[in-house]
Amino acid sequence: MDFCLISQCTKHLEFTKFRKWPKKLPAIAWKKHLLCAFDRQEQQAEGQVVTFEDDLPELLKSIYPELSLTELALLFKKAGDLFSEVTKTDVLKTYGLKANQDLNSVLEILPRTPNEFQDFVHHKKLAARELSPLRAVFNLAEIKDLLISIALSTLSKSQAVSLLEMAIELYLVDRSLTKLLKNDNESSHTWLARISALRMPLTKKSDQDFALKTSALNWPSHVKAEWIRSGDQSGLQISLFATSQADFKKKLLGINKINDELTMTPEKLWTNS
Repeated sequence: MDFCLISQCTKHLEFTKFRKWPKKLPAIAWKKHLLCAFDRQEQQAEGQVVTFEDDLPELLKSIYPELSLTELALLFKKAGDLFSEVTKTDVLKTYGLKANQDLNSVLEILPRTPNEFQDFVHHKKLAARELSPLRAVFNLAEIKDLLISIALSTLSKSQAVSLLEMAIELYLVDRSLTKLLKNDNESSHTWLARISALRMPLTKKSDQDFALKTSALNWPSHVKAEWIRSGDQSGLQISLFATSQADFKKKLLGINKINDELTMTPEKLWTNS
């Protein structure tokens, strides 16, 4: 632990605007990189800073018991090459997150979304899996208005997440936002209902395609395989009738052969056309 002035901090990692640091406490830095009290940068350039050389994840956790995905994403963006991949992984682990390709992708995408959407993700405490539809959009600028409308809507968290998923799915079909944006005279819930109605034909066709692929596979006799929908999810349901242990084993072997076939050529079922 050492002391320095705010003006001596070599890089200011101003990654959160949601958490105010108590005025009576000194600012805290890691290796002279400011981690809090960002509002003092201009007002108190000569203010005192306690700077640590210790482990960054533990120091961050002691300052911020919780950090949202928005805050973590902005922290990593501000840090740039200052944080190694190991450091980033350790920071995520400290906050109960496991670094993987999906999470890393969302953290890279978030800072490129509108500020309103970043605030929405923070306040609603969205998880990476709920933001996964963003990963399918090549140019986020094209859906800027959609993200802002979702962020400013009066929808609940689950409704907003559902709308995000449906709207992006529809957008990827024809790359048009005209029919997907909220109308000026439309309530948030009416908007959600309209997008749900637009998506239904697409969902129905997708389920039909998967059902045809399921029936085309060479299932063993007395094994019933169906593609079914349950709420927002659809998938393969298998039921079988066995007269003995030997018969049961025979049917499982038949199912395993289909599994081997799908492992080699997943487009026969799992990839929709």
